[in-house]
Amino acid sequence: MSRRDLQDGRRVRRTNIATARIVGALALAVVLGVAQPAAAAPVVSIQFQSHWRNEGVADPHPDLRSFRVRGPGVDTCVTPRYDPTRFVWPYWHVSLDKDATYAVSTFAAPGCQVPTASGDGTIDTRRAHNWFLSVGSPPAVIR
Repeated sequence: MSRRDLQDGRRVRRTNIATARIVGALALAVVLGVAQPAAAAPVVSIQFQSHWRNEGVADPHPDLRSFRVRGPGVDTCVTPRYDPTRFVWPYWHVSLDKDATYAVSTFAAPGCQVPTASGDGTIDTRRAHNWFLSVGSPPAVIR
């Protein structure tokens, strides 16, 4: 074996040892909590429910076509797939912070269009996780 082969072998071993040390240091940092990411706020799945009537069924409130949820870090519009020929009790889940209050607006048109807004109110995720939505009324807790 030549002297050059011995030097190349030592370089490879040094590189492998250095790589192993770096990987070990990173693993130790994670175990000790030095490299952990910041914890996110606790999130909970909130269920919103409504009802849609068949066409031709008398009801003083129009069917819910969309709703908007606004609060800490959230401003989202939910527009469900709508079928006016069925009488159903649809529900939707939205992930929200566990301990917060949110404003909820209901709409009789898709896309949370402002001119058709009615039924504004608030929900508190500390109070309940299931809410009933109806156009023309504030959100109500489902017990």
